[in-house]
Amino acid sequence: KSGIPFILASEKGKSNFSMINKLVYDTLVDNVSRLEERLQTETRDFVQLKQMVDEVRAFGSFVADWFTLLNEQLSCSAHADPDRSLGELSKFCDLHFNNGGRDLTNIKYYAILGIPPSASPSEIACTYKSMIESGKQ
Repeated sequence: KSGIPFILASEKGKSNFSMINKLVYDTLVDNVSRLEERLQTETRDFVQLKQMVDEVRAFGSFVADWFTLLNEQLSCSAHADPDRSLGELSKFCDLHFNNGGRDLTNIKYYAILGIPPSASPSEIACTYKSMIESGKQ
């Protein structure tokens, strides 16, 4: 069950939620921009560059999974208004991190199941089966 209505129950909660989303968005955009700039330089330290790519991928993958899922849950919630930074973050992830098995085209189904878009087919099947068995359709 989503905790979104509780997070957004007060003005302070809404403000903090929006601030966190903006911070994550700014951090991810900055990380991708620094990596793109680094790739344009002529002198390359390939070990450092690989480490930077791995770090950006790891953070970007986490954000693409969980923040896009959160954005979808928020858009499906009758008691919550959309968060601009969260929407921008979701679009940015769709542009830069929509590969590697992550299916953002069916994000609403992942939100219903409560699993990340990078979940394996067996994780999806197991979660769906558990949901059916528990009667939470």
